[in-house]
Amino acid sequence: MDVDYKALSNAGTWMIGRLQTDQDKQRLLDGLESAAGGIKRVEIDRLISSLGKRVFLYHNVHEKKPSVFHTRWVMNYLAGPLTISQIPDLNALAGAKPYAPESTTKTKKDAKATHSRSTEKPMSSKPSLPSTIQEYFYSAKTSSGKQKYTPALVAVAEVRYLRQRPPVEFTRAISAIAENPRETGQMWEDTILPNLDTDKLLTSPQSGAKFTEVPEFMQKSSWWSAQEKEFEHWIYETDTVSVRSSNALSISAGPEISEKDFHAQCKQAAAEKLNKAENKLESKFKTKQTTLENKIERQELKVDKYKNNLASRSLDTALKVGESLLNFATKRKLTGLSSSSTKVRMATEAKTRLREAETILENYKGRPENASGGPKRSEIGTSARMGECGG
Repeated sequence: MDVDYKALSNAGTWMIGRLQTDQDKQRLLDGLESAAGGIKRVEIDRLISSLGKRVFLYHNVHEKKPSVFHTRWVMNYLAGPLTISQIPDLNALAGAKPYAPESTTKTKKDAKATHSRSTEKPMSSKPSLPSTIQEYFYSAKTSSGKQKYTPALVAVAEVRYLRQRPPVEFTRAISAIAENPRETGQMWEDTILPNLDTDKLLTSPQSGAKFTEVPEFMQKSSWWSAQEKEFEHWIYETDTVSVRSSNALSISAGPEISEKDFHAQCKQAAAEKLNKAENKLESKFKTKQTTLENKIERQELKVDKYKNNLASRSLDTALKVGESLLNFATKRKLTGLSSSSTKVRMATEAKTRLREAETILENYKGRPENASGGPKRSEIGTSARMGECGG
């Protein structure tokens, strides 16, 4: 949007925010100078350039100098959109009453008077309703012992609950009976009737029964369609079910499972998880034990080999030293001195290798995997913790 800043010079109060381009800022400063010629252009230019986000420069021609102000955060926790069931509560809170035209009020009064008269003199014939409406009959005896039918609204819905995680697939029926139903705004929460079986209701009136006159609005098909939609909408907004789950055990149960049964499932799942962890730990322990036994066996063979080698080296060294001593005693020429020292060195090395091999063998035999009896139960319990069951 292109703004004529010179035309804004007729405004006495300016609230200036951040400007994107220097050209806009210069045009705005021109307008400010036209509105109040005594301003300091350099100072205003500096203030506008230093404005941050949600910061504004306030200029009033009646003030001596401009000022800078910040916006205040406004937080409002609004729950919306408003549901149908909340509208009556909101009206009661505000003291508001539904709008009723004079003609409608008169019609209701006439209907009430007619209803009062019909109560005194019940009708002998069944009132007519739209053909699309399924009628049920449940008789109630009057003080005189005669049967009399009064109009009521019966609503039955089959609700299916589906959820992917945790998996839920559950179906149940919700039924309600509204006696003396309203034209609008049924209080469905007050009309819920659990375990209503419409198959046990009669589909035709009993002979000799009397009838109360049906209100005029109940004789319209549009009213019945509106009640059906309103009942579905009310269920969608208010009806909930509880799902029990345990993240630690990776199990869940739908509303059809009781809390007692779910705890039993948790115990069974925990026992299975514990047994699985025990088997896994035992298998891991046996693998390590077998590997260690193989190492010990190979190391024992190596120790035996080094022992035989050391015995052979010691014998060779002793023979060579004995030969040298004999030559020295018989005053023969000493030969093979370097060979004797080599044999002594090789014997020493063989002894060192044997000592190292024996040390490694002792370390292998001292490991926990070499202990008999396998892993302890406490170790298994630590490895496989039982999770809590939650709802």
